[in-house]
This record gives sequence, structure tokens and C-alpha cells, in this order.
Amino acid sequence: MASGQEASTDELIELVITLLTAGIGTSTHFLPACLLQLFQQGTWGTLNQDPKYLGQVVEEALRLVSPIQGIFRMTTQEVELGGATIPPGALLYGVLASANRDEQYFPHPDLLDVEREKNAHHMVFGHGIHHCVGAPVVKLEARVALEVLHQRFPNLRLAENHPPIRYLPGLLLRGMEHLYIERA
Repeated sequence: MASGQEASTDELIELVITLLTAGIGTSTHFLPACLLQLFQQGTWGTLNQDPKYLGQVVEEALRLVSPIQGIFRMTTQEVELGGATIPPGALLYGVLASANRDEQYFPHPDLLDVEREKNAHHMVFGHGIHHCVGAPVVKLEARVALEVLHQRFPNLRLAENHPPIRYLPGLLLRGMEHLYIERA
């Protein structure tokens, strides 16, 4: 579709399918990882219901336990990167999860810090023209899910006899096989 032209019906259908499938996988993998962080830090029981606060929780948890591990890109021209020359047409894999734990940008990057000033400056959904158009949907779903879960089950916790956390195999998305929770 050229700039300034209306999208065709086929293009709109493709966009909706992309948004739904990307959003479902991302949300499905993110919510359990976010809950696990909140349980492990002991902050689930004191979770504030304020939407702004929950938005901060979502942003910081996305940064810390991103379900999106990386993205593939192809170079369109020769690029110098880290002292190496990368030719045009080379397939690259950018590890977004690593960028989100850059200690030069995020002090104490392995901690869930809801008060972190730059918590919305993560790379989970890319950046610039490559920023995921479905990012607001995932963030809203997560915020609403946390709010409703906490309203209905303020005493949730990780199940006492929880087996070790295992992750599904995958290069792009990271998600747990299971997360067993229970009411305290």
C-alpha cells in the first residue's frame, strides 16, 4: 500500500489477523511471567488498583520478563557494527530481551522496580517505524487482567508444591509451560 492510499479489504483483514495472533501469543506468555515476578517479590498482595500504577507495573514487567525475546531483520545495505562489516541482505537477530537489561540504561536491571523512571523505554515492542502496532492492546489486556485478578483474588500466590519453572522452546517468544497458583 503506497502512502496516502486507502487500505484494501485484504490488507485490513491481514492487519487484523496479525494483530490478533501477535497479541494473543504475547499476552498469553506475558501474564504468567508478570504474575510470577509479583509473587516472587511479594508485591501481589499490596498491588495498587490505580490504573496509572498498574500501567507502570505492566511496563516494568514487560521490560524484565518480556515474552518477545528478539526480532529478525535483514540489512538493506552494508553496515559496520561492533567492528564487523555486515553485507547487504544479511539476516540479523536482535536480542531485545538483552537490551531491556542493559545496566548502563536500567540501573539494577534484574529487579522489578515499578518506580523506575525509564520503565516505558524498553525495547519489547521494537522502536520507531518498527514499533509493534499491537503494543497498546497487549498493555491494556495485561493491565485489565491484573486489575480484575487482584480484585477477585487478592490472596493469590505461587502454589506451594509448584514444580520447577520450565519454558517453552522458541526463538521469538518466551513463555512458561505452566504456572500453578493458589489462594492463600
